[in-house]
Amino acid sequence: MFKAEDKSKGIYQLITILISLLIAFSFNVNLFALLGMAANPIVAKIITGILMSRGSNWCFDFFKRIREPFGAVG
Repeated sequence: MFKAEDKSKGIYQLITILISLLIAFSFNVNLFALLGMAANPIVAKIITGILMSRGSNWCFDFFKRIREPFGAVG
């Protein structure tokens, strides 16, 4: 059903998420607080850790899509 390559990729993604969550909770990193948004601190740290695990390029693209209006070109 699953290829060995897919399984190892999933394991690496899980490990990066766990490490990022550990960093977010250890260093009290809260992206929502940095952006001036009110959010539950625990949930905010979990979301921050998951975003951190995706990497800087993915996060940049994600926030770029949020900032631009739908249908904007460029």
